[in-house]
Amino acid sequence: MSYQHHIPEAHERNLVIRILGKDASCHPVVQTHHPITRWEAHGRAIATKFFTTKEAYETELRILQCLGNTACAFAPDLLAHGEQVIAMDWIPGKQFIDRFDPGDIAPYGDIFVKAAETIGLLHEAGSVIEKKLLRDATADVIPGPRGFVHGDTLPHNISVDDNGRVFILDFEKCSWGHSLLDLAPLACVMHADTRERMLHRYCDVRRWTCTPEIVNAYRTITRTWPRLFIKRFDEVDLRKVFMHAPDRGVKLKDWCKAGIVATDEESQRDASISRTAPNKIV
Repeated sequence: MSYQHHIPEAHERNLVIRILGKDASCHPVVQTHHPITRWEAHGRAIATKFFTTKEAYETELRILQCLGNTACAFAPDLLAHGEQVIAMDWIPGKQFIDRFDPGDIAPYGDIFVKAAETIGLLHEAGSVIEKKLLRDATADVIPGPRGFVHGDTLPHNISVDDNGRVFILDFEKCSWGHSLLDLAPLACVMHADTRERMLHRYCDVRRWTCTPEIVNAYRTITRTWPRLFIKRFDEVDLRKVFMHAPDRGVKLKDWCKAGIVATDEESQRDASISRTAPNKIV
């Protein structure tokens, strides 16, 4: 199936008719994994998302149902579902990977701090989900807090609208894992001061004290993530992973490279500080 030319089946169209009526028009949206269709009628837009696996469908459905009970303003509202299709409100804005150039990202620090706040709100909302209902992510060797995580906060799954509101997309990979890992894909491309602001804003939302253990875990994860992700790129065939949106693969690899450059600068700075103040925690 070509996602760019996904033709909605009868049950998918029936979900839309229940919400928008028979005169709704559809427009395919290019995605890397699951085909999404945008539907419009009477000035309203919704999205239908077809899942290729039952596990992904059930996970995203469970998460959206949970978030709907907490009235979250940063995730789409679940409208209807059935036969591995979910209908939800269309999220406005533009995804980070399309809006921002990682080589010229410094002026947008406030938006990234807002994204860290939004991730914290998601983790708080998801904390009511029982651990046994979530897939357990690979055990982390880095100490630190663990709990509900999105598990896929890549820059094409975070959107920002023209008013600076940040939204989170795609919940089929939610799991139980290291809480700070969700910050890494966004934090790694920013300068050190913005990364620090992101962590403190996240901790404020979670009502945590930003202890040295949390700071050190955050720095380790942020510095490690882009290297591990780009290694994964080199080990798989990108044409298969991003066959329906090849430009996303190129942009994401550039994003990781920018993250390596930015975190290397911080590592060099910390090494310099440690030489002059060896007793300081870095």
